[in-house]
Amino acid sequence: MIFAAHFLLEDLSNPVPGTPTGALAKGGVHRGTESVTFTATDQGSGVYRGVIEIDGVPVHREIIDANGGKCADAYPADPDPFQFVNRVPCKLSANGTVRFDTTTVPDGPHEIRISVEDAAGNRATVFGAEPVTIQNGPVRSAPAALASPAPPPDALTPPSPIGRPLAPPSAARTITLTATAPGAKDDMVRSAYGRRVPISGTIRNADGNPMSGARIDVTTLLRVPRAKARTQRPITTDASGAFRYLLPAGPSRTITFAHGAGPAAKTSIDVRVRARLSLRLSRRKLRNGSAARYSGTLAGPNAGRKLVDVQVIVGRQWRPVCSARTTARGRYACRYRFKRTFRTTRYTFRARVRRQETLPYEPSQSVRRRLTVLP
Repeated sequence: MIFAAHFLLEDLSNPVPGTPTGALAKGGVHRGTESVTFTATDQGSGVYRGVIEIDGVPVHREIIDANGGKCADAYPADPDPFQFVNRVPCKLSANGTVRFDTTTVPDGPHEIRISVEDAAGNRATVFGAEPVTIQNGPVRSAPAALASPAPPPDALTPPSPIGRPLAPPSAARTITLTATAPGAKDDMVRSAYGRRVPISGTIRNADGNPMSGARIDVTTLLRVPRAKARTQRPITTDASGAFRYLLPAGPSRTITFAHGAGPAAKTSIDVRVRARLSLRLSRRKLRNGSAARYSGTLAGPNAGRKLVDVQVIVGRQWRPVCSARTTARGRYACRYRFKRTFRTTRYTFRARVRRQETLPYEPSQSVRRRLTVLP
């Protein structure tokens, strides 16, 4: 008897957001609970959630439209939030409001990004990344200066010329810092596992002239919940105001370049790395009634307790064979017994890892393996 069926649908299209409105979709100072409202459309699985990122870390997720309960994770206790009962669980066009409690973030300067996510995990930026200031605590006022006696008439300064006196420009408002990588789109670049990513950028002053010898601070942030930013070795621009940085091979990260303390002199690139997954078969040939063991390794950090599916191709479709969770070292294994192969058949298998919130890699699949089953 067939007990249950699990289907893995692939959706490669990103949602398309509209123009956001609301206090949260603005720069400046934010306090208390604020909201952002926007409309989004999608061509695949439907508009699922709004995501708030602070300094590159997702801190809040909220379903845009529950679609009568269909647009919700079918297994909340499972670490995979993209499991649904319906083929198209969420609305292809949705309008909703996402609310965020800024008191959950420490006071001070931050960078905010608002994204929309479809039911397959594809994201598109709605707002940001923009510098903001979180201010929920009391504002400290400067102590009043002691009154001083009036200066003699001959010590008075001459009146200033007509017009507003010129103030020194703020470096955070005038310096322009940009960075890009080959193949980057919307500040995001995709890379294969084990490859280094070359990044180049420029920095210019208020007049648009290149700043030579400028110090650029570099930080990286792993794309998993509650990750902490890591400071890398700073770099210096050349005579033309340009800099180059070779990001070492590793997991998906957000790399940020900053000059000085001003939040505006900052730029980030989101590097998405495809997972590397291996697959081994215990046998290359067996008879009907025997079982095959499928095993392999999910490489990289944070690879423990992740779901891996083994699939077989039937016609033009990949169908599930068995699933397993990885060990702390990223290893997995599962078995399947052949019972209905009544003529010599050569099967083709692959292993696939889906998008998972605590996995700092993009979905990927292994190389294909073949197995011959005799009647």
